[in-house]
Amino acid sequence: YVAPTDAQALAEARDAEMWYQESLRRFLIPERIDRVHPLLQPGFRAMQERFATVSWEQLVAESVAFGSPDTVAERVDEFRRLGVGEMLCWMNFGGLPQDRVRRSMELFAREVMPRFR
Repeated sequence: YVAPTDAQALAEARDAEMWYQESLRRFLIPERIDRVHPLLQPGFRAMQERFATVSWEQLVAESVAFGSPDTVAERVDEFRRLGVGEMLCWMNFGGLPQDRVRRSMELFAREVMPRFR
């Protein structure tokens, strides 16, 4: 999620991202995990545990690319240095207002993507 400043991006994205994380946690309820193939269950249980305990601070530090164009570009570059060759950018998450999604996409396309061409 890209906004003009880090503070603005984090403030605007927080509730939507935490709603999304809670939705994932609810989806991974034990009864559902018990119905998947036994070989997949350990991975789903680990995901369930992670989603149950993840904090906003952990997400910002370890997972998401939220911030100003400079911050998001730094995060994308970090992923690239780790060997990530492709990224899925989920821009419309957690019920964000359409104008914010559009602005984030425009900032990403105009100010972040050109750094990686």
